[in-house]
Amino acid sequence: MKRCMVVCCMVAVSLFLMNSAYALTTNCKLNLNAEQITKLKTIKSDAQKAVEEKVKDLRDLRAELEEVLSAEDIDDSDVEQLVSEMVAMRAEIEKIVLDAKIASAQVLTEAQRDALLNCKKNLQSQQQELKKYLDELLNYLKTMKPSLG
Repeated sequence: MKRCMVVCCMVAVSLFLMNSAYALTTNCKLNLNAEQITKLKTIKSDAQKAVEEKVKDLRDLRAELEEVLSAEDIDDSDVEQLVSEMVAMRAEIEKIVLDAKIASAQVLTEAQRDALLNCKKNLQSQQQELKKYLDELLNYLKTMKPSLG
């Protein structure tokens, strides 16, 4: 019974989050024109490709770091160099994401940006309500005695 409730809650949360993301992208009433849609899709696609490349490079650096750390003699300078490269790679990824956000915002009108901001605030509020509900549910489940069987 307890396991069923947990699974049901997980399904409900998943559905809620998917619906929230869908609502954010479809129900914000941004009234985008065809040109804006094309520009936003291009920005998203370009950013995704760039991030994917950087993430692959970051994974390669992590693997290289693991090799260095598993060596019999660990070379501190190699570790420091790899860590520096990983930090720089994360910064590059963050810059790509921020540049895409800025470019996207520049495609929108002021009214569209305001509408999007309001949608995001509403979504955050819904997520906070969901978190509160789930915390209460988990506390309740913790008080339940395990069923015999």
